[in-house]
Amino acid sequence: MKALFILARDATYRAHGAFTRSISYAPLSLTVVAALTPPGWEVTLVDEGVQPPRTTGSFDVVGVSCVAASAPRAYELTDFWKRRGAYTLLGGIHPTLAPDEAARHADTTIVGFAEHCLPRFWDDYTAGRPQARYEDDLGPRGGTGGGGPVVLRTPRPRRDLLTNRYMSAVGVIANQGCPHRCTFCAIGARCLHRSLPRPVADVVDELTSLGARRVVMLDPSLTSDREYALELLAAMAPLRLRWGGLATLDVADDPPLLDALTRAGCMGLLIGFESVTPTNLARAAKTTNAVPAYKTAVGRLHEHGIRVLGTFVAGFDDDTPDSLAETLEVIDEIGVDLPRFGILTPFPGTPLHRALRAQGRLLTDDLRLYDETHAVFAPARMSAAALEDAYARSWREAYTYRRIRARASDPLSWSLNLAFRWHGRALARLVERSCTDRAESGSHRQEETTC
Repeated sequence: MKALFILARDATYRAHGAFTRSISYAPLSLTVVAALTPPGWEVTLVDEGVQPPRTTGSFDVVGVSCVAASAPRAYELTDFWKRRGAYTLLGGIHPTLAPDEAARHADTTIVGFAEHCLPRFWDDYTAGRPQARYEDDLGPRGGTGGGGPVVLRTPRPRRDLLTNRYMSAVGVIANQGCPHRCTFCAIGARCLHRSLPRPVADVVDELTSLGARRVVMLDPSLTSDREYALELLAAMAPLRLRWGGLATLDVADDPPLLDALTRAGCMGLLIGFESVTPTNLARAAKTTNAVPAYKTAVGRLHEHGIRVLGTFVAGFDDDTPDSLAETLEVIDEIGVDLPRFGILTPFPGTPLHRALRAQGRLLTDDLRLYDETHAVFAPARMSAAALEDAYARSWREAYTYRRIRARASDPLSWSLNLAFRWHGRALARLVERSCTDRAESGSHRQEETTC
């Protein structure tokens, strides 16, 4: 029996080219799904971000994982393999938040976390009675959600099945949940604002087994479950790893947590600043951020030897072209080591998407454009075209040589800034080409992708 699992490709990979390999983490989604497959199955994994599409061979089961922007590609893939006689599965964050849509393109839809759903699917498939939908036990999406932590038993990923086409740092995840309620975040909608921690012993066992000195902790918010984070970091400290991860800005207000991060080997954190306008943060329910404290918080992280990769979102209702240009000056002032930019995107299944649809502000349902590089809704204080132009300009101006010289203090900082300069300018070119294409066609249109 043969199974093929695919991570569907989205349009943003066109901006990366050969650079994709050096900035991509090995996908845990594919390797965890492979680990959940029963013994005796021959498993093939394809990550279309770094590999050619797989259109040959015979497989009994084909599963495809996708986000919103890669959903159209995922639907092409399941339709293609279904015509070739395979039993098809769709999973990932978009099928979880839009299961009825996904169900039109696959025999079975996985709603929620594979750890909870796939064991039941495989039991039923083996018995000849697979169901059309499997849902985890967190509760229905689209409601208020919430509740206590739910322990997630994740098997050790089958990294041996991947091609060697990724950055050297190995990705590991300890807690797949996030308790925060940011209105634009698909992760919160997916996990129902719960902490989903793995047992600390399981995480440490996996880290020890890797034999790697550099890892990336891919938790959506590593420190949001404080007690769990402290326990995990204490267990990681003896491993003498060097690693980066994701956290919310309020970690800087917690000295014991900062000390624990340092002892555990943290070298850098990706932190969502999102906006430098307080009213934008309030509307987005980004309660962990206070703009007047940005500079102090970054300074505290630097004092602990932690670099800051700060993310900023353009398109909130109080954003204007002028305010977005001023954001670059604030970034310089607060001392962010590596700024990253995205356009506010109302992913289906999030409160933001429901609100903008109710207001009649969605410009397109073409999911290929829901990639954080295109304006898919009507901004409040500028045109969609002006928003995309401001986004492209942010990438270009944030990584001028003058700004890189001002913030790069060592060879590693220089190399990271130069890599982001290349990456950001590639994204800017992609958006500018898309703007030109739409101006010529009069619509939100992208190239068709086929198997």
